[in-house]
Amino acid sequence: MTVLKHLGMTAIAGFVCLAALTSTSAGQPETVGDFLLRIAHVKHLSADNAAMAEQALRDSGHAIPQLALDQVLLEKDVVAISKALGLNLSTRTPQDRFTRAEIERFVTVFGDHLTGKARVGAAVDTLGAPADDVRIRVRRAPKAVLADPS
Repeated sequence: MTVLKHLGMTAIAGFVCLAALTSTSAGQPETVGDFLLRIAHVKHLSADNAAMAEQALRDSGHAIPQLALDQVLLEKDVVAISKALGLNLSTRTPQDRFTRAEIERFVTVFGDHLTGKARVGAAVDTLGAPADDVRIRVRRAPKAVLADPS
């Protein structure tokens, strides 16, 4: 019984530490600038900060919408920026924040499309997410898209 009690307390301590780490990293919301910088890096454009990323994307021919680089990144911003990059996306929850994990999932799913390596008509992977978790959808393309696994 003592061993089980000790294991239980260790598990609780582990969950508390994990929760603290998660809340610390989740405390700082992602910004439009963070997203543009990540996209610029995926496209192999030279940019050390958000302003340079925005300019590099514009210089490469993308009509990036005028958004404050320090504003919290929302799904509607991702949709607007994506359209400028040639992805026709939509969202059912435009006011929801877009997290770091969602940015990484975005570049995983759409990276080949952003770099021009995707085959014409290539399907977009949902990364195994249940259909009811899909929040941003590709329009006029195969069903699928960006899902939040949580």
